[in-house]
Amino acid sequence: MKKISIYLAIIIAVVSISSCDTNTTTETKNVNDTTAVADKTEKEVLSKEDVTYSGRIAYVRIDSLLINYKFHTKIQDAFLKKTNRLDKELKDKGAKFQKDAYDFQVKQQNGSFLSQESYQSQGQELAKREQDLMTLNDRYSMELAQEKANLDKQIEDSVMNIIELYNKEADFDFILRKDFLLFGRKGFDITDTITALLNERYSKSQEKTATDK
Repeated sequence: MKKISIYLAIIIAVVSISSCDTNTTTETKNVNDTTAVADKTEKEVLSKEDVTYSGRIAYVRIDSLLINYKFHTKIQDAFLKKTNRLDKELKDKGAKFQKDAYDFQVKQQNGSFLSQESYQSQGQELAKREQDLMTLNDRYSMELAQEKANLDKQIEDSVMNIIELYNKEADFDFILRKDFLLFGRKGFDITDTITALLNERYSKSQEKTATDK
């Protein structure tokens, strides 16, 4: 009886080991299959993309480009004029309000109001004007900020468009901003070329506009 129990125990142990080996083999195969699929997928992705690197790099000095870009100069001048105009309007209205507020205070101190109703009415009018000035200042600030953001985006899109067109033939791997470089050799500077292309396109658009008129 003891021998039979021992034989059964040995058989069960052998079966268990065989089962573990089978599971381990299956898991290993699954892992290998998954890895193979991942490698194949990665190779397919890489084969579809242009990952070749020729070492061709250029950079653009954005500050210099913007100074010499005619379209940028034009819209910046227009934006500056509008900013100055709105600023002057606010200052003029503010100065008028301060004068009226001072006159109100003097009349109050001298007891020059004809009635309590007149005093309250003028005081309420001044309070409303002050609130209106604050609201107008906030509105102009938001308007100018939004316009500035739109102009910056317009310039950015214009520059990027020209750079992409230029690079179809130039075929650089990277075109960087000089702002982010600690050093760049002059031979890699394409600022003047990009600026010239931008101004050429702008001049043509101006000529077309004049012709259409």
